[in-house]
Order: sequence, then structure tokens, then C-alpha cells
Amino acid sequence: MPPAGGVILWVVSTRPDDPLLSQVLTPEQLDGLAEDWQAFVSRTGSADRDLFVQYLHQQGLISHDQLVAALRLRGRPELTDIRTLDLRIQGRGSSERTYATMSPAGQYALLGRIGFGAMGEVLVGKDHDLKRKVAYKRLTEKYRREDAVRQRFLAEAQFTAQLDHPSIPPVYSLELGSGGHMGYAMKLIEGQTLRELLDVERVRRGEGRPPRVGLADRLELFLRVCDAVAYAHSRGVLHRDLKPDNVMVGRFGATYLMDWGLARLIGEEEEVRELPSRSPHPLRTRVGAAVGTPAYMSPEQARGNNTTLDGRSDQYALGLILQELVTLEPAVASSSAAAALEEAALARRGAMEGGPVTLRRIVDRACARRPEARFPDVASLAVEVRRFQRGELSEGRAWLQGSVGLLILVGALVAITLSSGLLGSGIAIFVGTYAQDQREARMGQILVRLGEQALRIERELQQHEQTLEVLASGAGALLLAGTPDLQARLLEPADFAPGGLQPIDLALDPRLDRPVSRSEPVFALAPGAPRARLLAAAHRLVRLRSELQRVVTGVPGQGPRVDAVHIGTADGLYMALPGHGALDEGYDPRREAWYRRAMHRSGPVWGDLRSAPGQGLLISCSRALHSPGGSLLGVVGVEIALNHLAEALLAPPGLPIEEAWLLDKDGRILLVASSPTTPPAPAPHPDPAVMEAAIAGRSAGLPLPGGRWRLVYPLGALGWSYVAEIQGPVLIGG
Repeated sequence: MPPAGGVILWVVSTRPDDPLLSQVLTPEQLDGLAEDWQAFVSRTGSADRDLFVQYLHQQGLISHDQLVAALRLRGRPELTDIRTLDLRIQGRGSSERTYATMSPAGQYALLGRIGFGAMGEVLVGKDHDLKRKVAYKRLTEKYRREDAVRQRFLAEAQFTAQLDHPSIPPVYSLELGSGGHMGYAMKLIEGQTLRELLDVERVRRGEGRPPRVGLADRLELFLRVCDAVAYAHSRGVLHRDLKPDNVMVGRFGATYLMDWGLARLIGEEEEVRELPSRSPHPLRTRVGAAVGTPAYMSPEQARGNNTTLDGRSDQYALGLILQELVTLEPAVASSSAAAALEEAALARRGAMEGGPVTLRRIVDRACARRPEARFPDVASLAVEVRRFQRGELSEGRAWLQGSVGLLILVGALVAITLSSGLLGSGIAIFVGTYAQDQREARMGQILVRLGEQALRIERELQQHEQTLEVLASGAGALLLAGTPDLQARLLEPADFAPGGLQPIDLALDPRLDRPVSRSEPVFALAPGAPRARLLAAAHRLVRLRSELQRVVTGVPGQGPRVDAVHIGTADGLYMALPGHGALDEGYDPRREAWYRRAMHRSGPVWGDLRSAPGQGLLISCSRALHSPGGSLLGVVGVEIALNHLAEALLAPPGLPIEEAWLLDKDGRILLVASSPTTPPAPAPHPDPAVMEAAIAGRSAGLPLPGGRWRLVYPLGALGWSYVAEIQGPVLIGG
């Protein structure tokens, strides 16, 4: 039993008007609390306030919510059983008895659960000797026998413990027990998550009330998170699961970046390659090929490029969080994890309506589709936000720097004004104002139409990527666990020749100069391939036939058609539509450029433009198929004719365009509007300023001699750019 003094102190503090417990318990529960306390002490020999609160919960006297709220209360430090502790250290006493579950090493009494993670649960623990309450994270029972999960859990503990930063909670101890029991104790944070804070602000805005936490305060919270992330990056650690749920805002303004369960060393191979759980919810952490939370993933993260991720991937998630902090609306508001993953892979997010223009431009850069177009690092992102906070980035300057249309208009109008000599005349001012209005309206029409052309090109390329993703998803599922269609006939190249089975729609294609079928795919086996096994795979893949027909023939309203689809498996099976018999003997899809280009990468991979006789300009896009364990199943590729891009999209009629180009992410020329049938050599664009804008993935308006302008529009789908050269006098004359 503890000394009587300890009991007396507690009895005094638990009278019905107790200032702490009265915040949590009802008057009825407070009534008779001293009697409950005496019963607890007599049974356990403990004078511990928090153990008593847990005892009340176990007896059904208070709810779980009241338990958690009471455990979060902080009063004066407890010094009521020092003599008991001293006797035990001398070997003259015994440990307290308690109803609490103990941690594996017996250091902490586990009092109540306060949260869940992807791999474990978080409880309030209490150090028996120091009387300090901690957050105790332990692996849940369902995962204790999963080697991969245990290893990732231990990695989380090590990462968090070694990151010594004010905004990263310190780890106190790691405990390991038999049977896979493990857990670690860290600082218990009092407060709310950033998600909870934003939800409150959204409710207030919906009710027409002013924000409780203003934009300046929200940006300050964001900057503290940036500082923690930048520090982790400086130590070579990538978080990979940045989201408002993993940011805690303390009662006194401290900000903490939590949950380092998916952290990894930048540039290192993934030590834990597979995890068994995947959440269908877009805001919950997902583990598997694409690691993280779908609604806050970077494009490269959503495509499973885990080995090549660097700090710019975390920066993309920070950009999404910044957009949400400014607008109080999620940047990606998909209803399912699959939809959110698709949005993330294509770098699509909601329009950032409202908020300062400067912050919109900061978010646009942080959330650029290509990593190289983002800020060099998170510290640079934070610098720009701080400059905005200090008023160093004016809205007018940001608008001028970011608006191609305004740059062109200002330059053109200044040139006309200087050359006209009309300054100083009232009549001239009136005429000039009227002319300016007319020129501005005409300029706006031209810029809108050019912007629409850029969007049409980007949208078409994105649709092809989406088509490929659908085909890859279907092919991968069929190869892994598809039901064979044993009734379907499998046509080989010989079946398309005279005397073969010959599909009913087999007809000469003048572009290809050979008979083809757009309803029946062709199958082929590489020399030496295991025929029986691959025939079984072919009978599964043939179930994709109707989907292949849809994308090859084209269905109105369902995206542009492709010229051909190829599927090659890692064992040497080949399937293609349109079907034809023009395959060389010994054909092996694994030797083809479209296969080799994608086999070691994740996500859609675009090839180089090439010119094919009768077909014009072609480009391929392919995607590797992987098993859940990461092994290569094969590659799916599509082939697309791009002549119409040069003929119709690059230089649309009715616009004063002298020349137009399509550039790749390195600023090299892919297509020239004036020569759409022959692709140029992959040479850099002759204008260094155009190249610089294309490589950076930003729009630009570049003046040229003679009143001409070059306009650069980035296309997010491939990192390409659309460049148009216009003649200023034609544009603004008359």
C-alpha cells in the first residue's frame, strides 16, 4: 500500500468539484467519486490517478470517449508514491497491481486506445516509474506474424527516433516481446489533427462565419511542416505519406509531423517490398505497389516508381496540402482510392479557385506533373511562401510574370504607343483608348483559342494514357487470376493467310498494304517459349478482345482510337490487334523497343516519333505489368498516329500562326506544323528561351524582332510543350 499521504492527496483532488475531472465527468459520475477511489486503492494498492480513470472505464462507469478525454488532462506533476518507488528500487517493495494491460517490457501501463494507423494502433501509456503519459504505438495482432509489416514497423520506430526536430515527436523507447509483440513510446501530443482543424473551418465557412484560424495562421502551420520535411530530406529520409491527418497541431501552437510508417531512405532500394493491406478509401494510407495515401500522392508515387522517388515527391503532396489550406477544399476529391490514384497518376487536381494569385502560382509549381518542373527542394517552396507572408511577392508582379497574354498585350501596346506619336493629345488618347479596347479584345480571342488548342492536345494525350492504363489493368488481372475462355479460337499468323481460318472482316488496309482484322487479334509464341503454359495465358488474355476492339475501332465519346495494341508477356506470348499475318518467323515481342522501353519502369512510357510508310507519324506508349510481389508479367503497348496533331491541332485555321512546334520535355522538336509528314531529327529548338521554358514546364510569351511573338504552353500529359509563333502586327492591327 502507498503511504497514507498519497491517498489523502488524491481523495482531496477527487471530490465532486474537482477542477480537472469535472471537465470530463457528469455531476452524477462525480458524485461518490471518493468512494470509488477508496475501492480502487484497496483492490490495487495503487494511488495512480490515470489507472483509476481506466478502472472506472473497465467497471462501465465512464465511456471510452470520457476515458480518452480524462487521460489527456494535464494537472500538477504527480509525486504521490516516491517513497514506494524508492523502496522498490532498494528491493524492499513490489510493483503496483493494476487492471491495465502492460507493454511487453512492463514499462508502460496501456490505458486506452486513441487512434489507428496503417499497421498498428496508438494507446495512451503511462510510465510506471516516471509517471509520464506517452503515446504508445503497437503492432496490431493481425499483423504480428507478417514479416514485412513487422520490419516496416521497426523501420518506422528507427526513422522517427533518429529524426531530431522540434516538429517531429521524440521516441522514448522501443519494446520487443515474444510472439511478435512490439511497440514504441513517444511524446503524447495534445491537440487536433490538421484534418480536424480544416473540417472545423469548412463548417464555419458553410455557416457563413469567419474563420477561427485565418490564412496567415494556416500558412504558418504549413511552414512548420515544410521545415520538418526539409530537415528529414536533409537526412536522406522521404516521408511518402504527407496529409492533413498526419499533422498534429498542439494546444499551445506546436506543430508535429506524425506517422513515419512509410518513410524510406532516398536513393536506396526498398527493403520491404510488399505489404498485405490496401485500403479502398482515398484518404487512408495504402500499401502495395503504390505506397501512400491516394488523394495526396505525386504522379510518380501513384505509378509505383518507388525506387526513383526523391524529395520532390513529398513536395507535390505539400502543394496539395497548401491548396487545401488556402481554399479549404481538398485538391483531389475522388470518392474511391482507385479514382484518386488515377487522378494522381495524371497530376489532376481541382481548380484552385479563390485565394491570392501568388499562392496559386506557388501551388502550380509545387504540383507540376514533372518533378524537374517543381521547386528544387522543399526549402525553396517554404522560402516562396515566407516571401508571400512578408509581402515581398506582390500580386501584380506575380500576375505579370505568370500571364503569357498580359506580357504580349503590354509589349504590343507599348510598341504601338511609342511608334504612333500620339502622346499628349486628348483626341489621340480617346482614339488610342478605343483602339486599345479593340486590340485587347482581339488579343484575348487569339490567346483563348491558342490555349484551347494546347488543352486539346494535352487532353488527347492524357486520354491515350488512360486507355493504356485500362488495358494494362485488365491484362494484369487476367494473367494473374483470369478464367480461361477455352471456347475462344486463337488465331496465329498463318490463319490470316490464304487457306487459313481468315476472320470474316479480314480486308486489305491500304495504309499497311496487307490484310488485317479489327475484330480478331493475332497470337504468336516466341521460339522456345513454353507452349502449353502460354496457350493457357492466351485463353485468359483473349477475354480482352472486346476491349481491344473498342480502342482500335474507336467509340464516339470514349476517347480517341489507337492504331494498334500489343501485349507481350515475360514468357514470350504475343497478342495484337489489328490481327494480321505479317509477323516474321521467330518473332519475339521481348525484343521490341516498346517492350524493352517499359519493362523496367512503372507507369506509361512514351517512345520516340517515327515515320512509317503509308501510316505517317507514329508514336508508341507502353506500360509494364507487375505481380503484387514486383515480378514482371509483361508489357502492354499502344501505337498512335499523330499526323492529325500537326495538320489540325498545331496550326488551326483562322489564327495568324507563322509556325508551330511540339517539343519534348528536353526542348527537342517532335513535330513541325509546316512539315507534318516527316518528323524532324530530334534536335533542340533553335530558340534557347523556348527551350528553357519547355524544360521548366512553364508558359511563356517571348518577343521577337518585327513584332512577332513565340508562345509556349506546357502540356502536362508527357511533359511536352506546344509552341506557336504569331505575327504581332497581324494580331493587333486595324
